[in-house]
Amino acid sequence: MQWYILVVISAILISFSDILKKSILNKEHSAEFSTTHSIIITLLLTPFIYNLQLNMSNIVIVLLIIKSILLLASSLLFMKAIKHNQLSKIMPLKNLSPVFLLILAFAILNEHISTQKLLGVFMILVSGYLLEKESLKKENILKNKYFIYVILSMIFVSISALLDKYLINYVNIYTLLYIPFLLMTIFMIIIQFTIYKGYHDIKHSVRYGGYWLIISAIVILISDFTYFLAVAIPGTFISLIIPLRRLSTLFSTILGGAIFHDKFIVDRIVLCLFMLVGVYLLVTA
Repeated sequence: MQWYILVVISAILISFSDILKKSILNKEHSAEFSTTHSIIITLLLTPFIYNLQLNMSNIVIVLLIIKSILLLASSLLFMKAIKHNQLSKIMPLKNLSPVFLLILAFAILNEHISTQKLLGVFMILVSGYLLEKESLKKENILKNKYFIYVILSMIFVSISALLDKYLINYVNIYTLLYIPFLLMTIFMIIIQFTIYKGYHDIKHSVRYGGYWLIISAIVILISDFTYFLAVAIPGTFISLIIPLRRLSTLFSTILGGAIFHDKFIVDRIVLCLFMLVGVYLLVTA
C-alpha cells in the first residue's frame, strides 16, 4: 500500500476518534472520560509488552515520565475544550502546534528559521486570529479559559514531540507508546480517586460511553499503527507525512460541524484549509 494512502487513513481515523470523543463527552465529565479512555488504551497495548525495551538509562526514564505528564495535561485540557465548544471551532486550532514546535526547536535545538517558515507561521496565526475573531469582539481572549486550554495543550504536545525526537534514538516504538500511556493511566487513576469519585466515575464512564469508548481507543491505536507503517516505508519523507496527517483537522471540522450542527462551519472549513497550507509551508521549508 502506498504511504500516502496509509497517512490519509490515519488522518480519517483521528477525525473519527475526535467526533466519538465529542459525542461521549456530551454525557461525561472530561476527567472520568480521560481516565477510562487511557485505561482501555493501556490494556489494548498490554499484549505488546514483550516487545518493550526496558534496558534504559536514568535520563531516558525521566524523559519518559515527563512525556507522560505532558500527555496527561494535554489530554485533560483538550478534552475540556472540546466538551464545552463547537468541534469545528476547536479542531483547526490544533494546527497551531507546529508554530510552537518551531519556536521550541529554534530556542532549544538552534534550528534555522527560513522565510518560508515565517510565511507558514503567518498564515497559521492569521487563520487562528480570524477563527477567534467573534470571541475577540465579545471578550478578552485571554479570559476565555477554553482557548487558553487549547493553546496550553498544543504547547505540551509540541514539547512532547521534541522529546520523541530525542527518545526514538534510545528506545523502540513499542516502548515509546506503552510506557507513557501506562504512566499517564496511573496518574489519571490517582487523580480520579483523590479529587473525584474514583470507581464511581469510571463505572459511570463505562456505562454511558459503552462500546464507543473501546471503539475510540481502538481507532486511535490503528491510526498510530498506520502512521508508523507509512514512516517505515523506505523513501518516504516525514516532511510530507506530517502535513498530510494534519488533514484530520479538516475532516473533524467538516464532519463534526455537520453532525453537531455548528455555526459558521463553511468559514471554519476555509480557515482550516488556510492553516493547513501554512503547516505545509512550515514543515517543508
